[in-house]
Amino acid sequence: MSNAKLLDLCDTNNKLLRELAQKAPGTFQHALQVSNLATEAAKRIGAKVLLVRTGALYHDIGKMSNPECFIENQSDGYNPLMGMDNLSAAKVVLQHVLEGERIARKHRLPEVIIQFIRTHHGTSQTRYFFNTAINQAKQAGLDLSTINVDDYSYPGPKPTSKEGA
Repeated sequence: MSNAKLLDLCDTNNKLLRELAQKAPGTFQHALQVSNLATEAAKRIGAKVLLVRTGALYHDIGKMSNPECFIENQSDGYNPLMGMDNLSAAKVVLQHVLEGERIARKHRLPEVIIQFIRTHHGTSQTRYFFNTAINQAKQAGLDLSTINVDDYSYPGPKPTSKEGA
């Protein structure tokens, strides 16, 4: 991908990033901070800086679909996830990756940027909801094998490039 295309995508006045800023302002600020930090890390490890900056700006665009469910967009202290069972809440959080990919494809973002979206959590778990489910099952004397870690895990894959990592 050309540097010119990456520069166009990095423009925070482009349509998709403006939409992110409007619908999920906390997520937009988070993306800017991650982009700045990732840029510095990329410089230090010899990664493609402009690619990293761009991928970081878009990594959480899927949060636009349910911005109120992510803490950086909550201003009144109310978290709708706390009113859900653990599995339902985890599914909402996990969904932001797939939703991000859908939005990216709709806006015809390059595949290399879509990979940042798909891999930014790798195959990690929504630890809070998974651990809470385990603890609640223990307290209720339930069989822990009924709690499937895959139900609380991001779809991945893990990053395969130093830029994605």
